[in-house]
Amino acid sequence: MDNSAYIKNLIRGLSNESSELSKEEMERFEALYPNQKEEGDKLSEIWELTSRYKSSATFDADSAFAKFKNNNLSEVSNTVPVVRPKKGRVVFFRRRMVLTAVAACFGLLFASMFLFNNSTSLYNSSDAIQQHLLADGSSLHLMPGASIAIANEFGENNREITLKSGEVLFDVKKSTLPFEVDIRNSEIRVTGTQFLVSNADQISVDLYEGSIDYFAQGKKYALVAGMSLQESSQGVSVSQGNDASILDLVNNKLSFDKTPLNEVFERLSLFYGVEFESKVDIPQDIHFTSILLEDASLKSILETLEVSFGADIEQISDKKYQIQSISQN
Repeated sequence: MDNSAYIKNLIRGLSNESSELSKEEMERFEALYPNQKEEGDKLSEIWELTSRYKSSATFDADSAFAKFKNNNLSEVSNTVPVVRPKKGRVVFFRRRMVLTAVAACFGLLFASMFLFNNSTSLYNSSDAIQQHLLADGSSLHLMPGASIAIANEFGENNREITLKSGEVLFDVKKSTLPFEVDIRNSEIRVTGTQFLVSNADQISVDLYEGSIDYFAQGKKYALVAGMSLQESSQGVSVSQGNDASILDLVNNKLSFDKTPLNEVFERLSLFYGVEFESKVDIPQDIHFTSILLEDASLKSILETLEVSFGADIEQISDKKYQIQSISQN
């Protein structure tokens, strides 16, 4: 079941229509996606409050949903596939990402637009990188688990987005209307550029094109292409250099540019559809750089990592590898 099926069947139940899904299937979906359940609960509350105004006419959920998509979704955000999926389940440490083609997330968009008056909420609940095209011509790549809110009248009176959580790659079309990203108590302001923002334990920004102004803790930080920024409770730090290989990743290509070793294994998981688990802590100060690896096999890459970092990586099944040890020679 996807988000759109959940919303449509919820509406069917509220309007006393026969549901295509059982109560148990709906409850399993809500257990897997608690954020979706919260929106479903709000929809149910609104439905009950407005029940006195309902007519006795039969509610056609499919027609209403199709009409809503045609009238609204294309004006705000269109979701398009990124790449084709590769077989295999990916689980790597704290984040799970599979670089796959994704179906349009109209169900979640429908729930968000129906429930909130001042913004459109997007949440990537899949194991895929999702691309969204905005009304102003800009595009976003939402990593799995990323959540944003797009202000109403986006592209007309404003270009305001709030990054609630996760990691998003922004490709901003140039305009005289500033493009603003709010993150906690900080703000990014640009006119046209390309940058990656992460809102996790700390806020991080990698700038690939153009320039941005970052406002935090009462100060303004000016960044130009090739720079990165980190903000934590300890303060804000700006440095020269960043990992631009993420741009290859969203285009289903594999490369590494001073990439932390733990992220190297994560991207190998995505690209080859395998799982890595580690029996040791991977040092944060070890990085790996490689040119675009168009035809390289996973075996040859792992052999290179073993030689470069004194690693012991064992294949324990067809799709699973175990990192036994890593030295810092």
